[in-house]
Amino acid sequence: MINPDPPVIRLNSVFLNNQTEKVLTAGTAFSLICHGNGSVHWSSTAFRFPHQDKPSDVVEVRSSVPRHTGTYRCGYTDRSLEHLNTWIHLYITDPSDPSSGFVTRLHSPPNVKEGLDFLFRCLPTDPSITNLTLQSEGSIGG
Repeated sequence: MINPDPPVIRLNSVFLNNQTEKVLTAGTAFSLICHGNGSVHWSSTAFRFPHQDKPSDVVEVRSSVPRHTGTYRCGYTDRSLEHLNTWIHLYITDPSDPSSGFVTRLHSPPNVKEGLDFLFRCLPTDPSITNLTLQSEGSIGG
């Protein structure tokens, strides 16, 4: 098989360049479609896809929320072509909820022990957010 080109992504019917960032407002519907010269599938830092056993070329979200913020990567299902992938990073902002400035993948509190390192991963939901500070709930000031 001749090596195909990397897949291409459409966001709401518009073809995008690889490594694109887009900002959407919460409540907006979006559709991501991956086109390639073979079977393709999606992976994401935002959430797990419900049908991982059935690769799909389409991601549809009827009403986006900040938790949909993340990188969506489209690649070929053929492992020999896994180096050919394309991605888009979506920011889902919610101007009506100031507490939604960032999201985490944590669904329960982390098990952190004193004296041990812990990496707290969070994604800003708005690209204009450039300076986040983490502080404990009881701390005062910044």
